Amino acid sequence: ITPAADGTYVLYIGGSGEIPAGFLGYREDTADLNDALAEIMANNNTVSLVIGSGITSIGSDAFNTPAEKDTNAIITSVRFEDNSACTTIGNSAFRAMAICESIDFGTGGAFETFGPYAFYRNSALKNVNLENCRHLTNIGGYAFAEYNVIENITIPANVVKLGNNAFYDCGSLKNVTFEPNANLNYIGRRCFSGCAALCALSFPATLDTIAPGAFAGC
Repeated sequence: ITPAADGTYVLYIGGSGEIPAGFLGYREDTADLNDALAEIMANNNTVSLVIGSGITSIGSDAFNTPAEKDTNAIITSVRFEDNSACTTIGNSAFRAMAICESIDFGTGGAFETFGPYAFYRNSALKNVNLENCRHLTNIGGYAFAEYNVIENITIPANVVKLGNNAFYDCGSLKNVTFEPNANLNYIGRRCFSGCAALCALSFPATLDTIAPGAFAGC
């Protein structure tokens, strides 16, 4: 953790390999990190999270902290370095980061799968650049669901499946764009249910299945 010029802090996680499940808040070997974040939180400061390019995957609940610690509540942004080796973002990995406004996947990343609930209930989230995730094939159930303020999303061409409730109750979502030469063939149950601001959508020719309730409440 290093101080930034504006008085906030930067948490940089480098090296190689996986960020393990429960990294922030559930493991004894990261207790010192949690204590440092708790001190920053007590002083009403915030943290920007940067994930180094050598990280290959992010485990379940890696940055989803228990309510009694809640140290992920001071993370304002997540940025992956360019040419990230990360292929998988696990279940609930970045869940419920209350003031996180942006997820920047950089360019040239290896991302293939976003697990269920990966970015669930990030209520301040408004900026996500999925179009740079050229290898992404699967967006899991509830991955971006509930309470965020995302207005525009671009689904990369290699995505073949949008899971159940993937964008459920994203009430500010106005525009969903599928890249040219899209490979999408499945939109899951209630995928865009509750996206009341979503007015129009052009589907790619590859789409085979729109599951029941996919657009309920739109």
